[in-house]
Amino acid sequence: MSDYWIGDTVKIISSGKIGKFEGEINGNAKVKTANKILLVPLKDIEIVEEDEFDHFPPDEQVEKKLLNNKFKSFSDILDLHIDKLNLIIKNEPPQLIINHQIRIAKEYITEAIKRKRLSVTIIHGKGTGALKMEIHHLLKSFPQVYFTKNVNEGGAVEILFSYK
Repeated sequence: MSDYWIGDTVKIISSGKIGKFEGEINGNAKVKTANKILLVPLKDIEIVEEDEFDHFPPDEQVEKKLLNNKFKSFSDILDLHIDKLNLIIKNEPPQLIINHQIRIAKEYITEAIKRKRLSVTIIHGKGTGALKMEIHHLLKSFPQVYFTKNVNEGGAVEILFSYK
């Protein structure tokens, strides 16, 4: 098992490409760069901290912007079911899946606030209730979240924002 988490931003040492860690197969890392998934040896990748991106050449900065621009066509609804988010990790351990779902939800909420949305809905599903609990906990960390309401018979949460 590697020290990387799904969604970590990594650099492929041999090529200098920047991507997102998507999992591990037989000692190789799955790294998503722009619209490609590359399999590279785990020893050929390293974590890249957010503040390090300014030091990369312009073409790599463009690639990073592509990776982080996943909400270009922003929807008022985010479905966190893993088959809607990322089929590649569907068979990964549950903790890795839920961590990925929470990371996506956090990025989505941040983007909604950046775009000054008044309301959005996050579909977390019913399941065991673990993801629902994590999403409600996450929402408490955003001061712009004014009100939340369970919808779809408890399988989703509608979020209202307030900007002062």
